[in-house]
Amino acid sequence: MPSILRNSAFAAVLIGALASSTLSQGGPLLKRINYSINVGYGLRTSDRILPPGDYVLRQISANDLNLFWLYAKNMSHGPIATIRTTQIDYSATSYPEHTEMLIEMVESNNGDYPVLRGWTIPGQGWQIIGVVAKNNKTLRGAK
Repeated sequence: MPSILRNSAFAAVLIGALASSTLSQGGPLLKRINYSINVGYGLRTSDRILPPGDYVLRQISANDLNLFWLYAKNMSHGPIATIRTTQIDYSATSYPEHTEMLIEMVESNNGDYPVLRGWTIPGQGWQIIGVVAKNNKTLRGAK
């Protein structure tokens, strides 16, 4: 009987050690931005138009803070696009104070539409430099 208790105690200690090592790993927190848009819009460097709705931008890895996944609605399904960004260089006195989506209007033969070119959170900002669609049915061609 004592060997069963000793083995279960060892297993409990091992699980505790693994949990504490995962929790103690430092590093940057991955950013997540939830946003809603009420019109169809494009992404910079992409010729696709996304439908109006709710979206989530999420950093993929602490090893590459300039790579984001774009999710439609929430993160219950896989991402619809991978977005490569570069951080916006701010002078020491003009860091962004609020979360903001950086949108510009683009004129086309089929009318004007907004294009997401980047975003900011307090203290940081990113500019889109590349987009790879995961599902061309979701990121349908521009009308």
